[in-house]
Amino acid sequence: MSRFNSLHVFIRLPLSTLYDDHATRLVAVSSAGSFGLLPNHVDFVSDLQPSLLSLWNLHGEEQLFGIDEGLLVKQGDRVSIAVRRGLRGESLEQLQAEVTEHFMRVDDEERHARAALSRLEANMARGFTQLQREHPGNPLQMTAQRRFDVALRACNRHVSIRLPVRYVVWQHSA
Repeated sequence: MSRFNSLHVFIRLPLSTLYDDHATRLVAVSSAGSFGLLPNHVDFVSDLQPSLLSLWNLHGEEQLFGIDEGLLVKQGDRVSIAVRRGLRGESLEQLQAEVTEHFMRVDDEERHARAALSRLEANMARGFTQLQREHPGNPLQMTAQRRFDVALRACNRHVSIRLPVRYVVWQHSA
């Protein structure tokens, strides 16, 4: 069995890496409570709760992160942490202020996006209802293009959607 002097910690967000360096110890909070990791800790997987994550780099300096819910996987000397949202801070006071401001803003954006998607779903249902009223027999006898046009017209009358840029899906062409 090999012995490790440090942990290689990765903290990943959906679109970026928040931290990628070595640490001598780490403290996090799961649904079962707070826990700590040292370099030769047994391998395991844990959920993470929205909380403060602390780690100490090779120079003994404490690094602080405000994280949202996520997952921690410890395997060998590697600790991979995936969280929805996270911020790095210099002090507890500064981190608390940044987390409060940032997470509240993001929650507001997510609430607007969910409302827009709900309106879109409701308007699609209205479009199909209108389609059935206009063609009570069997709307499937219409051409696919005609069904699409009727549903799209119904949606365009009832919805205007503004999504933040971060919700746009980018496609990678091979």
